[in-house]
Amino acid sequence: MFFDDDGRYHFHADLSPELGALLDKTLAEIRDALFRSGRADVTWADAIEELCLRSIATINSASRSDRYRVYVHVDEKGGWLNGGPKVDDSVLHHILCNTVVQPVFEREGRPINLGRTVRTVPDRIARLILDRDRVCRNPMCNATRGLEIHHIVHDANGGPADTWNLGALCPHCHREHHRGRFTIEGNADEPDGLSFRRANGALIEPAGRPNPPIRPLPRPPDDHRYQHPIGERFESKWLSFIPSPEEVAKLKAAAQADDDRPDDWLAERYRQNERYRIGGWT
Repeated sequence: MFFDDDGRYHFHADLSPELGALLDKTLAEIRDALFRSGRADVTWADAIEELCLRSIATINSASRSDRYRVYVHVDEKGGWLNGGPKVDDSVLHHILCNTVVQPVFEREGRPINLGRTVRTVPDRIARLILDRDRVCRNPMCNATRGLEIHHIVHDANGGPADTWNLGALCPHCHREHHRGRFTIEGNADEPDGLSFRRANGALIEPAGRPNPPIRPLPRPPDDHRYQHPIGERFESKWLSFIPSPEEVAKLKAAAQADDDRPDDWLAERYRQNERYRIGGWT
């Protein structure tokens, strides 16, 4: 396994028959799974990429995750792999769409400190985008698995991590866009807000599927103001739970059989419980 002078990666395997058959079946299963998820032109390289992503996704240890993460260095001239070759600008823009960034502070060309690690797209925003789109936004694609977050106005060009500027793309379409095969413009928050055009300017029309089933992002009513928790100390004596209808009937019958207390006594008790619950006590 090695990188050549042009930065391309090469590997060759000479395996035993049973291990070769296992690898062959594994890649075939992954390629079929990607095809069934809606990707029409899946390659064996796509299957290898998915195999790698599946393995990396199983890492639960933070130290191991840092050890086996692919690091890309970025400066005003471009980017390169950690200890490796230069990265093409299209690949660099693809990576920067949704990744973890840690600034390096330098003095006289020498690194002296590291800044706080941040994501180009916060996880909470990414979850909203994936829940909103649920399918690759490219009209020619039906992929629903392994979707990635893409900046309509590229992050490298100052595009914000706002919902209108973020859309879901499958890995294949994401790479193809950054390679210049098609362009994307518009407002991602609108169901028909994005226009996809080929490199020659021709509009890409939907192919056999309706527009993406975009779900509107949750927004508070215009006349509602959020009331934050009051922040007081919790007192267990105020903790109470509202019984089920069956328990209410039993308590009501027991109260009437005990000393014939009126129903308004029980009603007042539950009004108090409801007040505590709404206030955030329970």
